[in-house]
Amino acid sequence: MSEVKTDKLSPRTGSGTVTLGTSGDTFDVPSGVTFDVTGATVSGLTTGKVLQVLSMTYSTETYSTSATFADTGLTLAITPSATSSKIFVLAQIKTTGQDNSSTRGGKVGLQILKDSSIIYGPIKSAIYLGGPSSVNRQSQNWNQLQFLDSPSTTSATTYKLQFNCNDDGAWVNADGQMGIFTLMEIGA
Repeated sequence: MSEVKTDKLSPRTGSGTVTLGTSGDTFDVPSGVTFDVTGATVSGLTTGKVLQVLSMTYSTETYSTSATFADTGLTLAITPSATSSKIFVLAQIKTTGQDNSSTRGGKVGLQILKDSSIIYGPIKSAIYLGGPSSVNRQSQNWNQLQFLDSPSTTSATTYKLQFNCNDDGAWVNADGQMGIFTLMEIGA
């Protein structure tokens, strides 16, 4: 194997392009190597680059008996760097639903909003827990929601997770379990 050591590669003619290899060649970059492109314009990379990631947690349990959707406490604002970017929304939250008149557990509704518009849902979440045959049946579930949004803006955009009660009671961040909300900007 040959090795070339140099501090700078420049085009022969003083301007133009320096080409490394030919079609089909592979260049291996050893672990620990850093490419510093500060101030440079990088082009030709494939789509799907993660441009920024925002994440938050919230663990305050919230209870509702209302069919009207309310905030879970999981809310983030992101400012996309390009109108062509996509925002990948990931949410994880523990819910408990209660139904006092049935032999099944209660259902909790969940939906994701972008600003004031619903972009995912509403869905109903329930996994039966058991209990007395006719009273206070509960369901608990760890919910993981994902949605890929195309906001088509470079303005700050707020995403949030909301919940509602579909039966007799609904809890989110149930038992004080931590909910997680993450936004990833994906370059087009």
